[in-house]
Amino acid sequence: MPRLVVIRPAETDYHLEGRLLGRCDVDLNDTGRNQAEDLIDRLSQWDFASVAVSPLKRAIATAMPICEDRDIILHPVAGFNAEDLGDWEGQERRIVAQGDGSRYQQWLTDPDFRAPGGECMREIYGRAYSDLAHIVQQSEIGQTLGFVLPLALIRVFCCAALDLSIESSCRFDIGPAGFAVFERMYPRGPYQLIGWNQPATLDQEVRQQYFEEELPNV
Repeated sequence: MPRLVVIRPAETDYHLEGRLLGRCDVDLNDTGRNQAEDLIDRLSQWDFASVAVSPLKRAIATAMPICEDRDIILHPVAGFNAEDLGDWEGQERRIVAQGDGSRYQQWLTDPDFRAPGGECMREIYGRAYSDLAHIVQQSEIGQTLGFVLPLALIRVFCCAALDLSIESSCRFDIGPAGFAVFERMYPRGPYQLIGWNQPATLDQEVRQQYFEEELPNV
């Protein structure tokens, strides 16, 4: 079975502003573009057979330098679109947490709870799993497959690859331009998480924002 390298899109201004992205189709900021270029070196040990991406601008812009460096075509996958956050799309996280605190707190931890007008993690799993399984099944032994996915999709991906219940999805967090690596260590065995890499370019102030506050599924 192939090795799987799952990358979160790099930084946007919405991250710095503390906004809930969801399907807001914003592009990378200058730091994000630098992070995307840095991924060329940070992922240099792997020759990707393919790179499948969320159809969002931030995912495509993150994947493009990797694909251009390796002369491969990126493949947007509709089922890998970000979480639909409904009425919360683009709003500041602190405002949602203050004004709609009960629902916000439940949304952070309950995979069956939807943002108002949006979708839940279990629904994301349902729409994304078939595309993930198809890509893996069509690959060859020993290949490395790349995926550039928003955080909610990475959480779903982790549960699928590690054969965990969707209730475990909230336990996984990774910063913009971070990546995770999954391999099968023995034939017919389960996938194992062998690498969880945060971006080296993330400064301490921004790191505190990403990892010491409660992170939404963006």
